Amino acid sequence: MRKMSEERKDNTLEEAAILFTQPVESHLGDCPVCFLPLPLNRRNLVMHTCCCKLICNGCAYSYYKSNSSTLQPISCFFCRILCKSEEEAKQQLNARANSKDPVAMNTLGALHFLKNEYDDAFRYWKQGAEVGDAESHFNMGVRYRSGDGIEKDEEMGLRHLEKAAIAGHPLARSLLGCYEDDNHRYERASKHFFIAASFGCCQSVLMLKYYYVDGYISEDEYAGSLRAYQAFVDASTSKDRKEAEDELEWKERHLMYNRLRYFDY
Repeated sequence: MRKMSEERKDNTLEEAAILFTQPVESHLGDCPVCFLPLPLNRRNLVMHTCCCKLICNGCAYSYYKSNSSTLQPISCFFCRILCKSEEEAKQQLNARANSKDPVAMNTLGALHFLKNEYDDAFRYWKQGAEVGDAESHFNMGVRYRSGDGIEKDEEMGLRHLEKAAIAGHPLARSLLGCYEDDNHRYERASKHFFIAASFGCCQSVLMLKYYYVDGYISEDEYAGSLRAYQAFVDASTSKDRKEAEDELEWKERHLMYNRLRYFDY
């Protein structure tokens, strides 16, 4: 196992300026149908394997309602291609990965990882990271830090998490905050938590609550983080998204036909 030096070197001033710059949007961006911010919970995202576009569950549910008179699978919003089986979905993913689609590369990496095919998983994640995919950086960062499927290398893991955070990944940002907290660098930790909270990361809001109680941040700073968190939650909420979370029949048919899927891992 490769060990990190006892006191990790701080980022240079230039690196710190980049790392702690507030991203314009999360790494997921907006839903291409309703143009609301995509939710962080993967279970509320669906994907067309033909084009690897991510859409929110609300838009997928709305599309389902408009076609609810048929029991047949529904074709892609964008390509009008019908995926008839999981095997066909994997073939489409491979085709997208060969064309350097970062979502496809990350998803294939996750599928291989679930099968304990670690070499293939990291090969796809590395390809995704090379084209700047935040999710691929995040997955590699988490596994390098834990040693799950690869030789443990905490320094490498932190570098991947930093790249994911810079690209707008709230969970990567939150993990960096926890790392700084473990090392008693509370000012750096709070900066990470503030940014992650502004993109709807509830874990970071909880950490900021503790920081406020312990006196590491002011009341105004804590209140500001709550407003930013709630603003993101409100912006990413819609009537269709709420209905999609509550509608059991939709969930059952959604899983049954496997037509719009963002692989969960």
